[in-house]
Amino acid sequence: MKGFFDNVLRKKFRDAVAHFVTEDGVLQISSAGHLQNYDAVAFIADLCARGLIASHERLLAQLERR
Repeated sequence: MKGFFDNVLRKKFRDAVAHFVTEDGVLQISSAGHLQNYDAVAFIADLCARGLIASHERLLAQLERR
């Protein structure tokens, strides 16, 4: 997941998704190009987030048993 984050989800993409801002200004959700760029990694980013949440929940469960 770290490799995906570092190599694919670069700062400009993360900013566009988190803040709706691109190098050209505001992210245009009606722009086919912007949507295509987002869609290309949205699914895998969602899977990574779910994996991180599951990992965090497992760690929390281990702490609760102690």
